[in-house]
Formats: sequence, structure tokens, C-alpha cells
Amino acid sequence: MGKVIAIAGPTCSGKTTLAKFLAKYGFEQIVTYTTRPMRRGERDGVDYHFISETEFLKKQSEAFFAESTSYDATFGKCYYGSALKDFTDDGNKKVIVLNPRGITALDDFIFTVYLYPTYAAIFSRGYARGDTQQELDRRVAGDEADFKLIRDGGYIDYLVEGDYPVEIIAQWVLNAYRAAEG
Repeated sequence: MGKVIAIAGPTCSGKTTLAKFLAKYGFEQIVTYTTRPMRRGERDGVDYHFISETEFLKKQSEAFFAESTSYDATFGKCYYGSALKDFTDDGNKKVIVLNPRGITALDDFIFTVYLYPTYAAIFSRGYARGDTQQELDRRVAGDEADFKLIRDGGYIDYLVEGDYPVEIIAQWVLNAYRAAEG
């Protein structure tokens, strides 16, 4: 098996949509862990493993996570992490959505796809999922700083700039991934 496809990008860039679409091509989505509140339409164990802060910190202290991070949101601090066991070579093709800290921590094990849509698309998608203006403004500003390292540091294997249908992006990503895997 090759590297795990890791999808990164600012808020509302289509990361989860692309990861779910790649499942149609036989990729197993790695479900990460978070302490943030579940959004409308999300399902525990499918979109994330939603756990308490206490559970998260316990797992973190036990070296359960391959990488983890925290953010200060308008509703409080939330943690994210991916389980070390999900990066073992079990023969399955895998895809994961990661934040910049996850990308830098796991760089040797992943093929990084960076989605960079227009601000109009980001705000339109954010409003559609119920985000407030305050939360979107905070996330967009935070993303600019957070993603600078991977954009400028050579961590991106494939870049998608602009707004395109997920079917087209998936084909581009699969072609680039196959070419990189040889």
C-alpha cells in the first residue's frame, strides 16, 4: 500500500466531501477524533469520533494519537487527533482529513492534497451549514496563519485552487496520487 491521501484546506473548502467521494474509488476514510460539538447532520463514528475532553486527554497521554492539536473556538477549546493504529499498513487504500499540524507531523506517511477555494465559496458553504459570521471570520483568519506553514514549507503534493465539482477534483487527485505512487 502507498501513502495515505491526506486532504487539507481552510474551513469549508470541501475536504470532507472529497474524502467521502474517494470512498467510491475504494479508499477507506480514516475517522479522526474530536471534542468539538457535533454539527447538524454529523454522525458519531462516521464524521468524527466525538469524545469528551477528558477522554481525549487520556488517550493523548497514552500515546494513542499519531498527531493531535487544539483550537480555541467561539464556543470554547476543542481538540482533534488521529489514531496511530490507522496509519499501519493493512493493505487498504486510505484517505484522511488533516489540519496543518497533522500534515507536518505525518508528512512521511501521507500524500497531501491542499484545497484552496475562493472566499465566496468558503462563506457560502459556511452559511449553508449554519456557521455564524463571527465563527467564519474567526476560522478564515486563523486558517490564513495556520496553513501558511504547509503552503510555504513544501508539504503539499497536489494543489487545487478555485471551485470545481468534486468529481473533477477527485479525478485530478487520483491521477496525481497514482503518478506519485509509480
